[in-house]
Amino acid sequence: LFVKELCSDFFGQSFLIIMMSPIDTKEPTDTKRKLRKSVVRSMGLSRVCRTKDIDICNCALASVHCQVQTARRESWFKFLKAGSVEKLIEVIIETELHRKSTADNDPTEHTELLRKAETDRQFLSQLPSSYDFLRIFDDDRCATLQCAVRLQKLEVLNFLLELLKPMSDRHIILNAGHFSDNSTPLMDACSAGNLQMVQALHAAGAKWFLKNAAGVQAHQMAEKAGHLDVAEFYRTHVDL
Repeated sequence: LFVKELCSDFFGQSFLIIMMSPIDTKEPTDTKRKLRKSVVRSMGLSRVCRTKDIDICNCALASVHCQVQTARRESWFKFLKAGSVEKLIEVIIETELHRKSTADNDPTEHTELLRKAETDRQFLSQLPSSYDFLRIFDDDRCATLQCAVRLQKLEVLNFLLELLKPMSDRHIILNAGHFSDNSTPLMDACSAGNLQMVQALHAAGAKWFLKNAAGVQAHQMAEKAGHLDVAEFYRTHVDL
């Protein structure tokens, strides 16, 4: 009924993904549900997928891979590319409600949480789904933060940095390098010559001294590309 696959997550740590098999065991639904929960618990996952039916998944994004979460991931990057912060907030809230299995039980909760999230970023950043969405990749293996930089979505980047600010491992997410060339979001911002993004990432704690796979630092990329304002910013604010 289940396939257990050992994968590597954003930070190279191991975690388990549960994938539903198309095999029909013809067991009663209650039996399937109990079996599924027991397998999830035995794998040591931090969150148990709560399901009303064997084909429905209301779990958190990073816990179990299924069609529901794949659709939310696609929506997340669709709205990120469109630069819509409001829609990104909606995706987080909807995912959180489904994770708690309360979306159908209390229709008013969606509106209340959405209203609170739009005005209280600290509340929004504390939701597990916010953390999950900051750690996922698009189809090009580009993480959320880096995707916003490469698409030059300044408003989205500032929103993501707000979510990231109170998180304990924010520096790991902020300075994570792309798998292809180890370039960080700061390096991409410097290469593009986007001074506002560079300033925002620098203020958030992005490390300027990291090097990509070719051994080049962020400020060196700016100088090579002729972005003198970015290069001057680093000469002024950092002891190179």
